[in-house]
Amino acid sequence: MFDEKNEVQQRNIELLAEGYWYEDLPPIIDIEKIKPFIKKAMKDIEGRKYTEFKMDTSGIIKEYLNVVSPEYIYGDGIEPITFFDFKKNGALREMQVPNLKYYCSFIYNTMVVYEKLFVRLYTDLSLKDYIASSNSYILFNETFHVHRDYTGDEEIIERGFFAVKNSKTTGQLAHEENNLRYLKKQGSRIYSVKVDIESFYPNVYTHYLSKIKRFEPHSKLQCDEFFDFLDSYNMKTNNNQTKGIAAGVFSSAISAELLMLCVDFEIEKEIGQDVEYIRYVDDMTFFSDSLEKIYSILPKVQMVLNKYRLRINNNKTEACKNIYNMSYVDMYELKKRFSFFCFDEDGITVLDKDVFYNIKGYISVAYDNDKKSEIKTFLTLLKTAINKGKIIFLEEQIQFKKYVVSYLLQLSCVEPVFSSRCYKVIMEIFEQSRGEEIYGELLKELRSKSDYIDTTYHDSVMQIWHYYVLSQYEEEAEIEELIISFKEREINPIILASFVKTGKGKNEEIFKCIKGKYSAIEKKDGEKDYWKRSIMLSKWWFPLFIIYLKDEKNYSEFYNSNHFHLFYKNMKAFYTGRSANIEEQVLGVPDKKGETVVEDDLDDLSWLI
Repeated sequence: MFDEKNEVQQRNIELLAEGYWYEDLPPIIDIEKIKPFIKKAMKDIEGRKYTEFKMDTSGIIKEYLNVVSPEYIYGDGIEPITFFDFKKNGALREMQVPNLKYYCSFIYNTMVVYEKLFVRLYTDLSLKDYIASSNSYILFNETFHVHRDYTGDEEIIERGFFAVKNSKTTGQLAHEENNLRYLKKQGSRIYSVKVDIESFYPNVYTHYLSKIKRFEPHSKLQCDEFFDFLDSYNMKTNNNQTKGIAAGVFSSAISAELLMLCVDFEIEKEIGQDVEYIRYVDDMTFFSDSLEKIYSILPKVQMVLNKYRLRINNNKTEACKNIYNMSYVDMYELKKRFSFFCFDEDGITVLDKDVFYNIKGYISVAYDNDKKSEIKTFLTLLKTAINKGKIIFLEEQIQFKKYVVSYLLQLSCVEPVFSSRCYKVIMEIFEQSRGEEIYGELLKELRSKSDYIDTTYHDSVMQIWHYYVLSQYEEEAEIEELIISFKEREINPIILASFVKTGKGKNEEIFKCIKGKYSAIEKKDGEKDYWKRSIMLSKWWFPLFIIYLKDEKNYSEFYNSNHFHLFYKNMKAFYTGRSANIEEQVLGVPDKKGETVVEDDLDDLSWLI
């Protein structure tokens, strides 16, 4: 089934891989380096190389074998890494990073049913009415040519590609298509009412992902085994819980969309012809010339949601006149006000007093007008402008580097929804400041916010980004002190992974930190290494895996043990570029240079085992 010559199939595997890493997290793991392994893993799973994936007669991975869970998880569940992002109103949104090994089983099963389920659902004209109300589609049903003005590049997005939001290209295109579909539904109708489902992802009941195989449109597609898998996968990879699915990963986007297509179908039957309806994930919008008509159908909408154990968040229901409904970012005005955003034109801007206050003034006015999406776009463009040398800092104006960093830290702390974009700009300024006297002042400014962020935004995207930037630019002695401090306090595994260094034996303190934290809760009398059995099914798998990718030392003899799974060992070969003839490179067999691998080299070559 898996064919490396099938370009659409191989590109879709890559897109699903990109959908693993949440777009607002720093790039602690290089997904680009993992893509070749994941494509090979699909063939290996198909060939039954990984025995922990049990398949049924249809070729779908049905269950996971030999799952040794941490004692604090009920049954054979797998612990995700949990962190928090921010909604536009500043409220926290719980997010998860699932275990990569098991996310790959989702990629495999998705591609097994790709033609039978996804292609048919999005391209079969007899089914077009079932997807007509969704603006969070998961597959493009036509081919697009995406042009980039500032590079002149063109990328073709084929019909049948997954619309992965975490991918820069497909995410951008999906956003543009969303706006067009929204306008089409809105038409000339005067009013709109936006309705939000309360705590959507945490309230999705996983067993309903199996149940919907009997509902339209899925009852027409006959992919029952896949829907059963979605139930099991979302439950197992989220602490074996039936309530709630992980947010921020494409497996959840697909699961949620397939569920909500059933909701769309039922809502359309209830609302009649005088109201138009469109939905983006859990945000439902109703259009009409009559507000009364819209409000009269909301009880019927709630009746539909009741069937899925979901409910309307009445505190977030908003009505407006559509002439004021504007989500489009006016790039013309941005380029007119800030010439350094004209990437296809010559010209350099010196960031001085006037430019600095122009930036602050723009953000202040946009913020007062609740244009948060526009501010996000502005910050992304600012990062690009600095990176491309469209903005420079002259020596006599060098202090403005510090003023910009200070302002971005303020903005991030006051409005954390901007934090990832603020820190990306800060990183560009650090890159421009290496070897300069101002570098130390920038570090001092960054450190000054650590206590505030630890206290106010613990386990959040902001805290993760803050420590990621420190891990990239902080002095060696300060980093060592930070790692020591992590042993004494609660720390997110993603943060710990960001401090992993490249080089043999350079991560002993981080490994000890992980081992100490896990051994304190996962222990058994008389068994010193009991922690090894289940740690790769805990949230600590991620920093352990990053250590393995970057460090050749076999700490505590863990990486050559059976507890560190073959799946991760094989991945390292691709991550480090050593994938050629890996099957031939085993103990006691001559390698490509004619040298025999012996046990004394085990630490250096444990990645081969």
